[in-house]
Amino acid sequence: MPQPIEFDTDYDYPDHVFGILTELSFFGIDMMPLPHFGSGFGQMTTIKQLHFESCYLVRLSNKTFQRFSSSVEQLTLRNCGLHFVATEDNALFPFPKLHVIDFFGTFMHLKHALQLLHPYRNANITTINFGHVSDVSIDRADQPYVLTITVDIMKNLCVILPKSLEKIDVSYTIGHTFPEILLIIPKNNSLTYLDVSYSRTYVAIIILQIRLETFIANGVDYAFARNQMKRPSYNTLKTIVWQNADLNNAIRQYENHFFESVRSVESMDISENDIWYFPEDILKPMSNLTCLFLSKNSLQSIPVQLSDHIKVKMLDVRTNRLTSVSSAIRGWADKMQELHGMTLHLTGNAFECNCDNIDFIRWIQTTKVDLDSRSYQCKLSNGTVIDTLIAYNFLYDLFADCKNTMWLTIAFTLLSTFITISLLLLAYSKRWKIIFSIYGVIRRVVERQVWKRYQYDVYISYEGDIVIWIKMY
Repeated sequence: MPQPIEFDTDYDYPDHVFGILTELSFFGIDMMPLPHFGSGFGQMTTIKQLHFESCYLVRLSNKTFQRFSSSVEQLTLRNCGLHFVATEDNALFPFPKLHVIDFFGTFMHLKHALQLLHPYRNANITTINFGHVSDVSIDRADQPYVLTITVDIMKNLCVILPKSLEKIDVSYTIGHTFPEILLIIPKNNSLTYLDVSYSRTYVAIIILQIRLETFIANGVDYAFARNQMKRPSYNTLKTIVWQNADLNNAIRQYENHFFESVRSVESMDISENDIWYFPEDILKPMSNLTCLFLSKNSLQSIPVQLSDHIKVKMLDVRTNRLTSVSSAIRGWADKMQELHGMTLHLTGNAFECNCDNIDFIRWIQTTKVDLDSRSYQCKLSNGTVIDTLIAYNFLYDLFADCKNTMWLTIAFTLLSTFITISLLLLAYSKRWKIIFSIYGVIRRVVERQVWKRYQYDVYISYEGDIVIWIKMY
């Protein structure tokens, strides 16, 4: 929808057109700056989901939704960021059955977003998304970007943590409280999703019984997240998203022990962490790993230890420093493709097109693995940048000198082998002379050490009855 010109004029939605859709359960439409919904919208009594995506809203009043049916269970009002959205506390009062509230990217300030929850004391809210409702562009004295949360503000928020709560998203939230506020998730809860990305608050979330399946901690100090995951009850965790969290230093500090407490994880995204190496067995505890995202790091090779994981279906190593993919990883990827399918993303690496990578260039075009491209940029030995598809099509022209090098290597190997065998045969044929020569040398050395001078050269001892024989001979 093109951006409207007038932002201070009511816009009447044609309720006589939409009112006849009495069986409609999902309704999605653009949101004008000052919307006016007529009485006809009240006839849509079966509507469950109300979505506003392309949004230019400037005011959310108590009358905005008063014509809609109370059957609405999910309300989405996203990315209303062109202007600051003024709100009234009871704007959501017409929807007593709401389970999902998603206001991500709608600039109304966190304080006012929390006050909208006033009608939902003791309600069965399952999802609240107030991510990025505050923005530096609306930082002013009466609406400060950094909010000091008080008890009065929090009294409406405390009731949104019932046992039925399934998701908590406090990403991009900056707040300071005095005293510190504790949000307690009781035992036997339904909480499976927690996102604390880029949040800076003094609000502590205490989960008495952990049943989380998804944990997102982008831009959060790795020490905090690691301490949380070290708790023994984290055996339900399936998905970790941990981007831009300085994990390179964490891996260097803890090495193989860093991921030892997340054995149940199936999908892990640790992109944008400047990781340049993995200790040999760091991924070993995650035997159920199926998806691994390592993009925007500094890896020079894909960890060979992945070849021990037989459930991996997705590997993303885009924008690293790979110059090739080893034969071990290629063979492993082909095996995974045969077992259950395999997706491999390689774009954005510094591949080399040289004699050592001929097999890799062929593999890109012949493998059945689902690659993100069949044509990656690579650099020739002379510095020219081409792509791997061109290198494959002109393989014999570009790498003709590789054959000469190969034959030279073979000839040198054969010559070395011939000389070695000849020397061994010669040594075998002269083995006795060599042995006696060595013996003579050793004997002379020993004789020098025990040498003594005697008066006589020979001493003969004999009996008296053979004196005649001695004298004769």
